[in-house]
Amino acid sequence: MLSYRPDAVDAQLGAARDRLTGAFRDSYTSVVDSVVIPGAKQKQVSAVATVPGVASVSATADHVVVLVFVDQTVIVGNGAPSSTSSAVGVTLNRTGERWLISGFHPI
Repeated sequence: MLSYRPDAVDAQLGAARDRLTGAFRDSYTSVVDSVVIPGAKQKQVSAVATVPGVASVSATADHVVVLVFVDQTVIVGNGAPSSTSSAVGVTLNRTGERWLISGFHPI
């Protein structure tokens, strides 16, 4: 969802989209298709996200909320890398045998 290279951004973010569900998937698709993919290609943007930590907030058999700490490094063209750290609340719902992301909210 947060890592991509300009030469593979369509495939990488498309694969991420397959792990999403509901209104969040629709919102993600809209932003990725209209802003992220064109910008990554035009400005040669690369992003790498890592997750140094995760904590459970709540869980049931079919619904989980976790706190995810994310470090992301972005490079635009030949520019210097820019790094940020953030925390996000991620909601996952069981759909059949798969867990899909249904929410992603900065904290």
